[in-house]
Amino acid sequence: MLSASTLNVTKLRIASNPTNRFVLDCMDALSLLRKHPFLPIDDTPQERSYGWCAWNDLTDTEWRETHPSIGGSYLAFGLRIDLRRIAPALLKKELAIALKEEEARNLEQGKKFINRERKAEITAQVKLRLMASALPTPKSIGVVWDTEKDTVYFLSVNDKEVALFCELFTSTFNLELEEAEIDYERTAPSELLAYLWFNAELTEGNIGGGLYIWDTSKITLSGATATVSTVDSVEEAKLALKLGKTISSLSVHMKNEMENIDCDCVMGGHISRLNGIKGIPLGADAEDEDAAFLEQVYVLEKLFSYVDRAYDKHLDTLHDCAMPLARWRSGMSLTEEEREAAQ
Repeated sequence: MLSASTLNVTKLRIASNPTNRFVLDCMDALSLLRKHPFLPIDDTPQERSYGWCAWNDLTDTEWRETHPSIGGSYLAFGLRIDLRRIAPALLKKELAIALKEEEARNLEQGKKFINRERKAEITAQVKLRLMASALPTPKSIGVVWDTEKDTVYFLSVNDKEVALFCELFTSTFNLELEEAEIDYERTAPSELLAYLWFNAELTEGNIGGGLYIWDTSKITLSGATATVSTVDSVEEAKLALKLGKTISSLSVHMKNEMENIDCDCVMGGHISRLNGIKGIPLGADAEDEDAAFLEQVYVLEKLFSYVDRAYDKHLDTLHDCAMPLARWRSGMSLTEEEREAAQ
């Protein structure tokens, strides 16, 4: 189950050519995962290792007690990444000691300085020695694959982790993954976020079909010459918007009583990524873990479908909202006709 109270999730979809597809029912997913398991690096100086592990146990890389198949068409497993890091201050100290020792040896031999190649060699030796003594830090990132809808949910929004996951997924299953992207010829992520903020004030967040997206209590803005800043005051954010800053992220509340969804999250520069999702039932006391898991995935699916609906409505109302949105952005009041046209 999804055990964290706050989730960061990237939604991906299978992008492979249909001729390269295979029917999942005819293959042993577990055997493919076992061909790319996580391999420990505790007894080596290797800096990083990654591979598949069980969904609920990062130490289980052979699926001894669990199976990735959950609830029919869903597969759940984990991407384990172990990373060995050296504290910069420690590396600096040890390197300084090693260089002083080398300088002392040089003086004995009548040499005046350490050349560039030797410095690079000493640096590599020190780093290797420290790496060998440093314990790697483990991390497991959940993966949920809906094989019927060709959708994959990866529980991270970190660019490097998403790229690493896509690479290993393709190596394992011979399937390419892709993220849904904004149609940059028609709009931009900042414009979608501005529209959601605008709509939250104009219609109390009504997107239609019982869906409401509002809140905007925390807004991050950026500008050509401005550093990114988080603004807790809506009025302060409006002033920054009026001065030409653009919206980088927006905290939103998504609610649909008809579908029993009531969650908070942060939307940013990707329509396929949601940060800080709160409100997904944890199901810690659930007797049927599979049923609790499917309920959690249902909420995830709905949240991303709401993003799609909001994005579609934004595109559908681009023409009618252009003038009212520009006036609102500049701090001007809207006429009743403009309000009606923008809804």
